[in-house]
Amino acid sequence: MAAGVPLLWSCMVGKFPEVPPINPPGTYGHMRLIIGFNEKSGDLLYSDTWGAGHELKRIPFEDAWAVTTGLHLLKPR
Repeated sequence: MAAGVPLLWSCMVGKFPEVPPINPPGTYGHMRLIIGFNEKSGDLLYSDTWGAGHELKRIPFEDAWAVTTGLHLLKPR
């Protein structure tokens, strides 16, 4: 992240409320793109493929850690 390398985040969605909400509701595995971290608020910044309104989302780091199933580095050659 700090080096400008994208991080692919495997996680379980639906365990914590999201704004805007995901549709359809439920709890299931998903992949997101981590794009930053706000040290002041402690939020992880990420982008999602759910469509309009999901381009920049935030989640407290502790919640993100609780739903993480994997982290993948997308390193360019």
